[in-house]
Parts: sequence; C-alpha cells; structure tokens
Amino acid sequence: MEDNFAAIIHKDAAALKQQYTDDYFRISETGKVSGKTKTIASFTNPDFEVTKLEPNNVKIRVYGNVAVVTELVTSIAGPTGKAPVEHVSRQTVVWVKRNDIWQKHVLQMTSTTAIPESAYAQEWQWLWMSACLSLAKRELGTRQDNSENLAAC
Repeated sequence: MEDNFAAIIHKDAAALKQQYTDDYFRISETGKVSGKTKTIASFTNPDFEVTKLEPNNVKIRVYGNVAVVTELVTSIAGPTGKAPVEHVSRQTVVWVKRNDIWQKHVLQMTSTTAIPESAYAQEWQWLWMSACLSLAKRELGTRQDNSENLAAC
C-alpha cells in the first residue's frame, strides 16, 4: 500500500503498471468508473501534482490471496504550480495476490465532504477536487486563489 502511494506521488508509471491488475477499476466519489490505463494516466499527468497521501484508520482483512483494505486517506493535491488542496476520502480497496505479488484490483472512494453537483456531469479522472480545479483552470484561466477556482465548480 505504501509503495502504491509513493508511486503515485512520484509519478512512477512503471511501478503503477506492476501494482495494478490488468482488469483493475476504480469507482470515484461521483460514481465514475475508470480502468487501469486511465487511472495511471491521471496519476502521471504533468499538470497535476500529489504531494501527500496519508492513510488513517487502516483495517486489513486477508482471505487467502485476497485482501480487503478500508482506510481514511488524506491527500494534498492540485494543479502543478498552484496551491494544493487537502481532501479526505474513505476508501475500500481489494488487493489480489498473483504470482506472489500483491496488486490493487478494485478501489471504491467515498468523499467525506460534500461534492458539488456540477461534479456529477463531468468525466473525472481522479479525485473530484483535482478534476474540479483542473476544469476551472482550463475554463477560467490561471487564478491566484484556489477558492475562486472552487467557486467556479
């Protein structure tokens, strides 16, 4: 798990490809589903930076070659070069062990904060917050204050 968070923070595409099953999928806070390729592309996007992924309240249940992890993850992320935003989500992750290697198979995220209604109409790539900020940046241009970008969402 820690290796996965490190690979995300360091944009290590090679490590991420090994850490996810080929049929991996994630369900975002808004219910959007994305697979392995799209997820890795989001994590390695040079226009977006993740500086912190901190798990809390981690519970791991192992059933042979399957592990179910529940956790509360605090992330700090945002558009590259801009002030990052903290976001907290409750996550359920299914890991499978194949050829003696644990790989992430399914991720279900639930935001601990209200999600703007506009988020449901968009095609999100990663955290709803990152997508919202990226959308505001594209549509409204560069803003000094992220609160203006968030208000635009």
